[in-house]
Amino acid sequence: MAGERRPDALHAPSTASDRAAVLTLCDRILGEVGRRQHLFSWLRAPGATSGAWLPVDAYYPGRRLVVVCAERPSDHELVFDELIPARGLRFLRLDPDELSSDRAQAELQVRDAIARLELPPPRVFEPAGDGEATPRESAMSRMSASFAQAAAPPVKPRRVATRAALAAERQAAPSLAMGMTVGLALALALVLELFFGVGSLAMNGGHWVLALGLAFDCCARVLGTVAAGRAGQPEWAWWCIIFGSPAVAAFTLFGAEGRVATEPGPIAGLISVLAMALVVLAVVGAALHI
Repeated sequence: MAGERRPDALHAPSTASDRAAVLTLCDRILGEVGRRQHLFSWLRAPGATSGAWLPVDAYYPGRRLVVVCAERPSDHELVFDELIPARGLRFLRLDPDELSSDRAQAELQVRDAIARLELPPPRVFEPAGDGEATPRESAMSRMSASFAQAAAPPVKPRRVATRAALAAERQAAPSLAMGMTVGLALALALVLELFFGVGSLAMNGGHWVLALGLAFDCCARVLGTVAAGRAGQPEWAWWCIIFGSPAVAAFTLFGAEGRVATEPGPIAGLISVLAMALVVLAVVGAALHI
């Protein structure tokens, strides 16, 4: 019918569906599902109140790329232009209104825009059960990727496609080694706390409130470590692993930049406070022989 909109058109960018269509193109081109409306703890407008972080439309940790999809420059354009590259990330601003209404042509335009950024090589995904690589990550691989990307140095643009240049670029590409180290350290801390703290000390001694507090502390360790990795602060991840709930609360609730909005930071903070309250209550009760 005349005037009927084609389902694959990318015009009228003011609607959420058209913005989602452009981001879906980016997902397919990059081979990775971007994290929609991602929040970085360091990305906020100058003078903004605590917690007033600026969301980005999509974040691709595997390619160190941030995408903002807007039909016109926002009030925070300079903030994005300055802070995102300063963290070693690539930044791509797409204007859906400038893309072709033809899906194939629009995909070529997006591919060209991404190619001009000279992104680092993508991470290698493990084959799925059907033999094909899949960009969908498990919770542990997401956490590992966050730590690896946060610790990796910015990748320099490739000028000459020689074997030496490609080898150097592979060495500079993010490694999962750090993420695996953090994951193993977290697993070890959980095993020790559950076995010796919850099992041997609390439950065998009949201290059920203490056992519940230590169990919540385990949850806080995991969630706080994940939140620190996603926020690009691996040092806090180690503090969360080593010191548990006190470090998680310090990072998520009482940090210098205010409360952490990166998921699962908010719930990690609440659970850490609950864990500490239960542990204190158990200790006080034991001291008073209650």
